[in-house]
Amino acid sequence: MWVPPVQRKATGEPGDADVGASAPAGMVHRARGQSDDGGGTVHAAAAKGVATPGAALPHGDRIQKLFGPHDISSVQAHTDPEAAASAGAMGADAYATGDHVVLGRGTDLHTVAHEAAHVVQQRCGVQLKGGVGAAGDAYERHADAVADRVVAGQSAADLLDGAAVGGTTHAVQRKEGKDDSRILENQASLKGTDVEIPALEGALLATRVEAVKQGLLSQASFDAGLALSQAMTRLSPAVAADGPINVLLQETAAVAAYRLFAALRAETAGDKNFQKQPSQSVGVADPSMNPYTQEMRVTTPFSQATRSSLEQLPVLIRQRAWDDAFAGYRQLLDGLDLWVADQLRKKGKGTPEEARGNAHQHNAQLRTGLEPIAGRHATRLPALFHPDADTLANEKAAGRPVADAIPMNVYFWKDAEDGKYHLYDLTTPSRPHEQTIDGSPTAAMMNTF
Repeated sequence: MWVPPVQRKATGEPGDADVGASAPAGMVHRARGQSDDGGGTVHAAAAKGVATPGAALPHGDRIQKLFGPHDISSVQAHTDPEAAASAGAMGADAYATGDHVVLGRGTDLHTVAHEAAHVVQQRCGVQLKGGVGAAGDAYERHADAVADRVVAGQSAADLLDGAAVGGTTHAVQRKEGKDDSRILENQASLKGTDVEIPALEGALLATRVEAVKQGLLSQASFDAGLALSQAMTRLSPAVAADGPINVLLQETAAVAAYRLFAALRAETAGDKNFQKQPSQSVGVADPSMNPYTQEMRVTTPFSQATRSSLEQLPVLIRQRAWDDAFAGYRQLLDGLDLWVADQLRKKGKGTPEEARGNAHQHNAQLRTGLEPIAGRHATRLPALFHPDADTLANEKAAGRPVADAIPMNVYFWKDAEDGKYHLYDLTTPSRPHEQTIDGSPTAAMMNTF
């Protein structure tokens, strides 16, 4: 008797869109030594899952637009507790079979797009051992690439055009979740600041592009921010080496700084964007601050004055006061990225845009946090923090979100002068922690770091 194959997402943490990162290829579907009884257990669970009531695919309109001619209008999503239990029975967060997608652990955009890609694959034909998707197979990598495009707001039609490999089949394909091993592998792939800083810059730029497309960021702010970033990045090596400065590039940076501040000030000028600050004078002045432009506004019964230290950034660049200029540059870009993040979050709680806004702010804070060690060529140290059971219980009781594993941002480098190693923890970017050690980092050291 013929049974449809299975492609699934192995159980783990919530999907990638929740953290604003693309899922790496080659993820592990099951623990070592775990067996699927030749696929029988998986197929039995899949049959139960697709028998539950179905509904329209979450994010369906958005995904369809980026899938182009590959129609997913007939795809049914199954999300009730019984469907979720069927995913859990096969060790999965989600799976796809035929025109059915079972979403066991949330409906984030990346996971749904990944499973929708499996549907298209199955229409074109998939060849799976035992009828069950395998970790890191070509179909999983392809579905991840499609989902990455969708999350980035880019067309995936050309990728799906290449999905055809033969006659139509009905597979059950599972997309793996985010377990400890996968988090560590992803951290290791970043290697160090020389790789991670450009990666963060790319992620930030992609989200700004999407914000412009959605009308959440002005083209003027985007263009000026890009020009300033490019100019300051090109100036950085000469500044670090105390070498000759390209005067034309210096002026380009100064002009871009002026334009970015002006554009961002115009974009965030509304009174609602000024947050009240503690007053040093009782009943006389009413101070407030714009967190995007660092403008401080002081209102009295007779006057109102507004100014920001960031207005001086063009002057600092022209005067070659580089320490202050680069600090101001990071502050101004942080304001731009905070504005983008807040605009995305205004789309509502639980939306993909809110998740992307949170991820964007985190990336911006991490990028700024890495600036002081950018010239150290530091290596990233893959690390996780597991809160103790009592802490998790207390957080849950207080109604706060909890995570069993918290990815850490830890870097190390060797000082060329004294030969000592430095550990630098940016898990909370606003509160970096540095420690000097005599030898290379060890697991024992990390336990006390």
